Amino acid sequence: MINPIAYKIISMTNNNQQSQLYGFFLVAAATALFSCKAIVIKIAYQYGAEADIFMILRMLFSLPVYIFIAMQARRTYNAPIHSSTLFMTGAFGISGFYLASVFDLYGLQYISASLERLILYVYPTIVVILSILFLGARLSKQLVICIGVIYVGLLIAFTQDTSTPSTDMVQTFMGDIPALYLGSGFIFIAALSFAVYLTGSELMMRKLPSRLFTAYAMLAASVVIMGHFLINQPFGSLFTQTKEIYLITLFTAMFCTVAPTFMLSSGIQKIGAPKAGIIGSLGPVLTIALAGLLLNEHLTTIQVIGFVIVITGVSLLGKVKN
Repeated sequence: MINPIAYKIISMTNNNQQSQLYGFFLVAAATALFSCKAIVIKIAYQYGAEADIFMILRMLFSLPVYIFIAMQARRTYNAPIHSSTLFMTGAFGISGFYLASVFDLYGLQYISASLERLILYVYPTIVVILSILFLGARLSKQLVICIGVIYVGLLIAFTQDTSTPSTDMVQTFMGDIPALYLGSGFIFIAALSFAVYLTGSELMMRKLPSRLFTAYAMLAASVVIMGHFLINQPFGSLFTQTKEIYLITLFTAMFCTVAPTFMLSSGIQKIGAPKAGIIGSLGPVLTIALAGLLLNEHLTTIQVIGFVIVITGVSLLGKVKN
C-alpha cells in the first residue's frame, strides 16, 4: 500500500509535469501561429493591401473577442486592480502589439519573410538583456557566449542578403536609405518591442490572471492602433478593400492574433518567459518552410548556415543556469 504522503508527492509531481507539458504545447502552438503571420502579410501585400489598412482591419476583427474575454475574466476575478497595474498592462500591450506590429508590417514591405523571421528571432536575447538591466538578473560568461553566437548567425545571414546587388532606395526625412537596411531596422525595432512585452508580461501575470492581462493589453493596443489609422488614413478606406483582403485579415485576426496571444500568455504563466523564448526556435523553421511553399522564397546555403548558428545560440540559452 502506498504511503499517503508519498502518493500526494507523486500526484503533485505528475500534475506539475502535465502542467509543464501543457505549457510547452501552448507556446509551441502560439509560435506556429505567429510564424504564419509574416507569410499571410506578404500574401495580403500581393493583393494590394496597405500596412495601415491591414493593421486596423486585423484589430477590428479581433476586438470583439478581446472585449468578450475581458468581461468574462473580470467577472471571475473579483480582486481590485491598482491603476498602476492597468497602466503597465496597457503599456506592455502597446509595445508588443502596436509598436511591434507597425514596425513588422513596414519592414516586410522591404525585405523577405525569411529574413524578417531571422532578424525578429533576436528577441530572446533582448529579453535576457532587459532582465539584466531591469530585473536584477546576472550576466554570466555563458550568456555572453550565447548572445554572441546568435548575433554572429544573424550577421552571416544578413551579409548574404546585402551581397545581392540592389538599387532599391527609400526616401526618408534622413535622405535616401537602401530598402534592405530600412526594412531590417524596422524589424529589429519590432523584435525589441516584442521583447519588452514578453519581459513585462511575466511580471504583470504575477498580479493578474493570464486571460485578463492579455485581454486588457490587447484592448490598449487596439485603441492606439485605431488612433494611428485615423491619423494616417481616411476612414472610408475601411470599406473599399477587396474581398480577398477582408478574408486574409479576418484569418490573421482569429488564427494569428487572438488564438496565439492567449496561448502564449497561458504558456508563459506555466513555464516562464525563458523557456517560452527557447521554444520560439520553431518559428524561423516554420516561416522558412511556409515561405518556400507559398511565396517561392528560397534560402541560400550561407543563409541556412546563419540560421543554424542562430538556432544553436538560442538553444544554448536553455542550458544556462538561472
